[in-house]
Amino acid sequence: MSALKIAIGPCRFEKGRSIISVIASSLVKIVHELVPEYGIAIFGSRLDQFDEWPFSLYMDHIDIKGFQLQKTGTGTIQGMIEYAYQGQKICDDMCRSLQGYDVIVVERDPTHFHPVSAFAFYFFVQWCLKNDPSKRIIFRMYDILREPEKIFKPHDLSSEILLISDWRSIFYPLAPNVSYIAGSSVKYRELASLGIDRARIHYLPACLDVCSEETSKRDLRTELESRFNIAFDARIIFSSVKCVPENNVEEAILITVLLNHLRKQYELLEDYGDTDKPFHLVVAQTGTDENEAYSRAVREFVRDNNLPVTIGVEDLIAFGEAGDGIEEKYSLADMYVACRMAITTAMSEKNPYIYLEPWLYDCLLIGRDNPVATVDFKQVGGMKLGHLYDILRVGDIDFVRMGENHPVRFPFSIIEPSSFNEEKLNFVSEMDKNEKVRNAFLNQNEIQMKRLICLLAEGRFAELIIHNKKAVKKTYSSETVLLQLRDILIKHEV
Repeated sequence: MSALKIAIGPCRFEKGRSIISVIASSLVKIVHELVPEYGIAIFGSRLDQFDEWPFSLYMDHIDIKGFQLQKTGTGTIQGMIEYAYQGQKICDDMCRSLQGYDVIVVERDPTHFHPVSAFAFYFFVQWCLKNDPSKRIIFRMYDILREPEKIFKPHDLSSEILLISDWRSIFYPLAPNVSYIAGSSVKYRELASLGIDRARIHYLPACLDVCSEETSKRDLRTELESRFNIAFDARIIFSSVKCVPENNVEEAILITVLLNHLRKQYELLEDYGDTDKPFHLVVAQTGTDENEAYSRAVREFVRDNNLPVTIGVEDLIAFGEAGDGIEEKYSLADMYVACRMAITTAMSEKNPYIYLEPWLYDCLLIGRDNPVATVDFKQVGGMKLGHLYDILRVGDIDFVRMGENHPVRFPFSIIEPSSFNEEKLNFVSEMDKNEKVRNAFLNQNEIQMKRLICLLAEGRFAELIIHNKKAVKKTYSSETVLLQLRDILIKHEV
């Protein structure tokens, strides 16, 4: 096979650990390192700081604007026609800018479910089919929009206007030059249920070379203690996410508070030293501008209740951003080594790394299981994740769903806050201060808590770390993933 030229996008490498950028950059890195003869480019809105990114040295950037768009509301026929016009303009830019590239990998995250982007990709597929039929277009799906016609159908649409009524074919083009990548078997089945030929759907897992196993020789632990007032003997639990609602940070706080109440009773983590040492939660990033109110509320709650929680260590850790001083920061690997424990409580399955990365650095992962994300890690990768829980009951609902409908009556307590965020945080406070509420919660979640307590109290975590570290390296190494990727790139000759 001759050397391919591959364009990947649309990507915008902004400050912060955007999972789309992380996964795209990992693809760029493994292709460059293992098949250096391939030509690689990233397309999308160009950043002024792009040249400061490490991978900018071995790839080009193609500036194509228009993919960062506003949310879509209920439209009209005229509005949809305008969307199609804007999409055609982006398509024209793509046709000009992506000439000479053999394979276009489209990173299809929810942002690009906007009608303008959907039209742009649809028109691009049709243009390539007619004018450049050897060019292959591969859509890598992070989320599946199952019924786009219900969301985007204009309220005054007549059945005669086929183009903007058949949203499924717009969002999921079916053409001989198109195939799809699913990051999980669940996503694979969902794509097939939309009528896409299974022969054109490929499973490609995450690649773990996003962060090197090498760590800094500097003492991050000491800096964490001094800068964020963390007790010198604290056992840090690391949450590698942003403080935004979908990451369910309140639950990580809940687990930390609970472990601190249980640590003496059950002699948790005795193998790590004195069981009297407190647990301290560190959440990686404060959040985004859109979620500033949420992040501020969580930080104020932590401060007002004097909880052992730190939110936001961006000043110390490089979470994939570029800019001045980046070389002076610690890596994510350094953070895992400094903490020895990690936690995941996010409900989204878009970020697979939270289930894989910690084990590489001998870091125990605890928290919530998301079966959609982890089914392949268990069945294909052979990882052991049975100690993770998939529900934490509070009354008759899962903790993560608190406040979505009505206030919940807890055992021995009634909480009636004004928002979902307050309701979850107020329950954390109740459980921390009220032994009856805490015992009721432990009794209701006896199975989940017993798994976690047994793992930590009986010292079985060391064996678990060794097993999962081997499984991660075997199944999700760059060499393994690249072999699968090469098969996908060469499989369909149009």
